[in-house]
Amino acid sequence: MSKRLLQSLSVLAGAFAVRSFLRGDTRAGAHGVSAAWAIWHLPGILQNFSCGLPVMTEFQTREREIWLTIDDGPTPEDTEKILRVLEKHHARASFFLIGKRVERHPGLAEKIVRAGHGAENHGWAHRSGSMWMEPCEIVRADMERASHAIRCATGKEPVFFRAPAGRVGFAMVEEAERLGLRVVGWSAKGGDGTCCGALWDAMNKVRRQVRPGAILVVHQGGRKGRAEALDYLLYHLGKGGWRTVLPGRGCF
Repeated sequence: MSKRLLQSLSVLAGAFAVRSFLRGDTRAGAHGVSAAWAIWHLPGILQNFSCGLPVMTEFQTREREIWLTIDDGPTPEDTEKILRVLEKHHARASFFLIGKRVERHPGLAEKIVRAGHGAENHGWAHRSGSMWMEPCEIVRADMERASHAIRCATGKEPVFFRAPAGRVGFAMVEEAERLGLRVVGWSAKGGDGTCCGALWDAMNKVRRQVRPGAILVVHQGGRKGRAEALDYLLYHLGKGGWRTVLPGRGCF
């Protein structure tokens, strides 16, 4: 579903709303307004929406290769534990980092890069409830501030961006392109980012979605046992012959 189609559908819904209000049908008009808003903001309402948008949800490979991505760091409670787990399994990952946490814990961000992993942009403040519908200037400032914090802490320039909670707005896509960032979603997710459900169940759900070129997303911080759950996931992926890689921009 392209941006133009979404725009056309929202305009039609808006026209229906105007027509209903002119006829005195306020209930239908209100429904039309709600429909127009929902259609236009559909990419942000739905997580990981990629239809018609340049959101990468897999990469090209014929091998048993996957891209492990870890969101919401750096966090003092488990970043170093996770790094040890990755080293144990000879795994590589891209950490999608929250800018204000990088500013608070620059040494942890530096350790991530020093260990051979990627440090990517997950926004400055992780405003998952609003960033997807904010105007371009606010979105750009947030993304630029996050990239600046990562660059200062690690010496590396982020090349990928993941929207907070995977809710992608049109302004995000446009500003990411201006900043030279590729927007990344996922193709394998277990739901471990919430406080509900067992982490082991979430890791098993991720395992069931793995295929060549899959982008896996797990999280850090907020819950105990994340490093242990990642250890479990990587152990079983290794038994299945899967290898974690850091794909370049040309793999999409």
